[in-house]
Amino acid sequence: MRRHILCYHAACFVRAYREVAQRRRHRTHALVIMPDHLHFFASPAGNSLPRDAWHRLWKSMSARSLIRQCGLAAPIWQDDVFDHILRSGESY
Repeated sequence: MRRHILCYHAACFVRAYREVAQRRRHRTHALVIMPDHLHFFASPAGNSLPRDAWHRLWKSMSARSLIRQCGLAAPIWQDDVFDHILRSGESY
């Protein structure tokens, strides 16, 4: 079941997002925070993990950060993920 936590904790989420981005070294090109999910365009910077491993790691690190910083209860994210690879400038 989706919880509308991001609309109430957007500033906390942005701090958590930046922490994860700095530690995992990826570039964020766009970020849209919705009440119960998010959209972002990111690209690897430096050594990168396979995309599925990166998703799992990002969700784990960001959830721990949100729980620690905002006092939210787990689970933060749903198990599934929807991603799309931008293959050309036309997709962006």
